[in-house]
Amino acid sequence: MFNAAGRLCMTLKDESFQAEKEWRLIAMFAEASARLNFRQGSYGTGGVVPYIEIGFPRDAIVKVVIGPGNAPDLRERAVRQMLEANGYAIGEVDLERSKVPYRG
Repeated sequence: MFNAAGRLCMTLKDESFQAEKEWRLIAMFAEASARLNFRQGSYGTGGVVPYIEIGFPRDAIVKVVIGPGNAPDLRERAVRQMLEANGYAIGEVDLERSKVPYRG
């Protein structure tokens, strides 16, 4: 479905995000279609967002960098709630707000 240029584009990111050491998992649609789930896209962009649930070891999450955006306090609280809902104790995972500026 994707040519070589399309696959390369999915792996590139702006240099300002380099310190965040983000991992990107990319699955080709044909390989993943049987496990595909869907959620509503963010407001303003609309549409449906496909995603695949994956498992990973509990100790794989040691730090979460909260991306730039509106209402940073609410965003941080939501991340804390998500971690707690998934069995992580307060302070078990480091949280950091991205230093990359947000353009709204």
